[in-house]
Order: sequence, then C-alpha cells, then structure tokens
Amino acid sequence: MFRNMPLGTLNENTGLREKLRLASVGEFEGIDIDIEEVAALSEKYSAAYVTGMMDSFNLKAGAWLLPFTIDADEEVFSEGIKKLERYARIAKAVDAPRVLAAVSSPDKTKAAVCKERLASIAKLLGKHGCAVGLDCPGGCSWELKETGIVLNARRWYLSGGSLQELKKVEWDRVMYVTLGDVGADRNGRFLPGETGIVDLPGFLNVLAGAGYDGPVAPELPDRNLLTLPEEMATRLLGGSLLRVWNKAFSKT
Repeated sequence: MFRNMPLGTLNENTGLREKLRLASVGEFEGIDIDIEEVAALSEKYSAAYVTGMMDSFNLKAGAWLLPFTIDADEEVFSEGIKKLERYARIAKAVDAPRVLAAVSSPDKTKAAVCKERLASIAKLLGKHGCAVGLDCPGGCSWELKETGIVLNARRWYLSGGSLQELKKVEWDRVMYVTLGDVGADRNGRFLPGETGIVDLPGFLNVLAGAGYDGPVAPELPDRNLLTLPEEMATRLLGGSLLRVWNKAFSKT
C-alpha cells in the first residue's frame, strides 16, 4: 500500500506537473488524477508523456473520480457514459485502473436504477482493465459484487467496527482507503492522528496484515484547506498521514 494524495486541496487550475511536485513535497507516494486533464495531455502528447512525468516524481496513480454520480439525472448520466470508454482506455494506458464512484444521496427509491447503472459501468470499465469502487457515506443498498469497496477509517470507527472485525473485510474488493479522525464528541472530520481517537496505526496494521496494496489517502478535514497556500496544505496533509504511518510501521 502507498500514501496517496487526494486532489481536494488543490485549485482546479493547478496543472499536473505542479500537482506532482506538491505531492512529492508532501512526501506522498501516489496521487489521485484528474482524468479529463490526463486524457487531454495523453491525446495532445501521449500516454507515455503522462507516465513519464509521474515517474520523474516517483509517484503512482491513486484513483480517478467517475465524472458523474451514479444517481445523476438521466441526461447527465448519458453524457457521462459517452465519455467513460475514452477515459477508461486512457486510464489503462497510464496505469490508473482504480475508479471511484459517488452518489448524491442514498435514496432507496433509486436502488434498482442505480444497481443497473453500476453494473453497466463496472462492465464497461472492466473491458479496459479498470475497476470501480463505490463511495456512499450514508450507506447504499445497491452495492454489487462487481464493484470494489472504498474503506473509510473514520466511518468504520463511528459504525462501531473493531479492528478484529476489520480483519474479516473482503480485502480482495477493497480498492481505496481513507484515514481521518473524529472529535471527542464523535463529531467532525479531522486530519489523521489529529485527535488520536481513531486507532489509525492499528487500522494500518490490519491493512498491512491483510496484504492490501492500494492507495491510502488522508480524509479531508472539515476545515477548508483551500484557504491555505497549496504547498502548506499539502505538507499539512502529507505530514499528518506520515506521522500515523510511522507510528504503525516504526521498527523502534
């Protein structure tokens, strides 16, 4: 597994080379990609141009976000599906097979439609060696065996999950992990290790013991890191994750 930088703290106009530089400054080992940006660069230059840039900073591709929500309006969904094959083809070329799918809200009335959509997305992506993981904060009734799991340590803790139970997770389906902390009142989102309430070192040790080899990203906190200079925000995120990582895997 590798420490992965999410893109939520960076300005949407920040270019790929600068994103990679910032990830390196934050001591990350991987980075989520903006698939539209990567597709444009790959088509303008080549996929090798993109992978060459990433290799120059010794960074792996974490994941990319499906450009529409599973429960989007039909028109938005249809337009997104039209683009998806292009994105998946390019993602395979730049070794970025992990795709994250989100939902606007866990509306049970949309369960049948969402299951059908998710199955078609998983099939399309699978043709190009990509896999989709569903991120549904409120819990969804339309998870499928064809889709991966996005595992959030803070939500796991709040749901009452123990480290012993964590060992029973279907680890072959886990494709992305986020680490975050909670406040003393069990509310709020904090940087990894900021409050120390969630046993994140223990969580990481279970991941390692299970053989998980994918991205581990810091969950973005409630406070808006976009108000900070990008380099400072990146160092803050990366530093918080690295401290938890070192606690989990320090040999001393």
